[in-house]
Amino acid sequence: MKLHTGRPEQCSICLKRFCRKSHLKEHMRRHTDEKPYLCTECGNGFNQRSHLVEHIKTHSSERPFQCEFCEKGFKQASALKSHILIHLDKKPFKCSRCPYACRQRYSLRQHMLQHETDESKQSKIHSCEWCDLTFSTLALLSSHCTNDHGLLDKTNVVTDDFEEK
Repeated sequence: MKLHTGRPEQCSICLKRFCRKSHLKEHMRRHTDEKPYLCTECGNGFNQRSHLVEHIKTHSSERPFQCEFCEKGFKQASALKSHILIHLDKKPFKCSRCPYACRQRYSLRQHMLQHETDESKQSKIHSCEWCDLTFSTLALLSSHCTNDHGLLDKTNVVTDDFEEK
């Protein structure tokens, strides 16, 4: 009924709401980085018991999830599901900004970081008003103007033989 009547539990940090106190407590571990579930094999910590259960499988040699196409084995069902996409030639994760597509959400997230990097570089481009070359820093632009156009800065002409465009 709590699902239908509202979510009374609220995170004091990000204001996300939950229908159960246990879900809020689990959520708070993300903010505090508390990892109470420890792997006895390697010592890695997890904020959810289910994550530890999945992790423990990585220490086993068992590969119970078999590919129906090539019979390759996997420790986790999610890895098999991702692998099958290779055989089906499907790339369900598509970039909204370019034609890039991939099989895993993580790969798309990594790809999207490149767009953010490109955008930040574009916002820092300095263009030469004389020849339209672009530079990532004002210092490089000034150096270019001095060396290539004989200017002390990008607006003052130093030599008489410089022809404006």
